[in-house]
Amino acid sequence: MQLKQSLKRVGNLMIRPFGLRLERIHRDRISGSDLFPDVRQLISIPDPVCFDVGANEGQTIIELRKCFPSPTIWAFEPGSEAFTSLVAKNYGDRVILNKIALGETPGTGLLNKFDQSVFNSLLEPTGAEVRPIKELQINAVESVEIDTVDQFAARHQIDRIDLLKSDTQGFDLNVIRGAQNLFESDRIRYLMIEINMQDIYENQSSSYETERFLRSFNFNLIGYYEIVRMNNCISWCTALYGKASQGPLVFY
Repeated sequence: MQLKQSLKRVGNLMIRPFGLRLERIHRDRISGSDLFPDVRQLISIPDPVCFDVGANEGQTIIELRKCFPSPTIWAFEPGSEAFTSLVAKNYGDRVILNKIALGETPGTGLLNKFDQSVFNSLLEPTGAEVRPIKELQINAVESVEIDTVDQFAARHQIDRIDLLKSDTQGFDLNVIRGAQNLFESDRIRYLMIEINMQDIYENQSSSYETERFLRSFNFNLIGYYEIVRMNNCISWCTALYGKASQGPLVFY
């Protein structure tokens, strides 16, 4: 053990000028730094049921199909252009595409569209001077259908969700509030959710309110991933949550 630690120190001294650092990878535990390998390690079944809310052009679909041999992915994308792109990719029967948004209550909403579709949101961009993406300007608006996770799952007889992913540009607390029945009945195992730390959209989800909602169902934070910094501060990131357990303490 001492030899390994010495080699690690020497290696870190050699690569430090290049802004790099050696870290040990434990194959039998999560890393806390690589999102999808950690998701694979945690879920640990070949055929999970996944909800991809805010599928955009299929970025998460690609990663989940790399992680698992035969996942069932229910993908939700309300924007016409992005949805057309998804349909053209012919994912097969195990990826079910739905041209709707998910929220806290069913109905309709206005999807604000931007030059980059990854920023499309049911919310308007904030006018704050400190907004991280000052050039974010609406160039089109589309009326879209909104459903809830609970109602959609009940209608399609989906009895569990192994991974609920939500990346809806500030609307994510609305999405998970619409899954309250599934949370209450312990039928959601893991949650992957975008967290905005700086003001980007008007009335965007609060990280504090998101945390409080999830803690009420005994969900704990596993880690922050895909961190984007602006002006030295975290602007947004992906948070991974799961049910609290009574496992042993692990020191890294």
